[in-house]
Amino acid sequence: MQEGVNQKQEESKAGLKNQSLLNQTDKHENRNTFRLVAHARKRLQAAFESSAHLLKVSEDVLEGFSKFETEAYVLSTQAAYLIEVKKFQEALDILMRAKLIYSKVATYKDSIEAVIYQEKIG
Repeated sequence: MQEGVNQKQEESKAGLKNQSLLNQTDKHENRNTFRLVAHARKRLQAAFESSAHLLKVSEDVLEGFSKFETEAYVLSTQAAYLIEVKKFQEALDILMRAKLIYSKVATYKDSIEAVIYQEKIG
């Protein structure tokens, strides 16, 4: 009886209502890590393909800095995918191009937006 009262007190301290999350195990604990990595790679590849499609569409629609921002975004998603598939030199080259684009765009923006671009670079 005392254990049930203590458990409810712990749950209320943790902000839990009906079930005890303190005693649950991680549901992903027994998954195959190789499958998780393969799934992550597949999702990164899909993200890159979608962003490349976004770049093609944006060339016709966007003007000025928005085109450059989109290009830098596509480059950074491509670099993330290349890092995942262990093509580090290619990823580094692409990240440097994205950094160059972001730094150039930051020079033409006002101070608040420039800070945001500097955080993307840093």
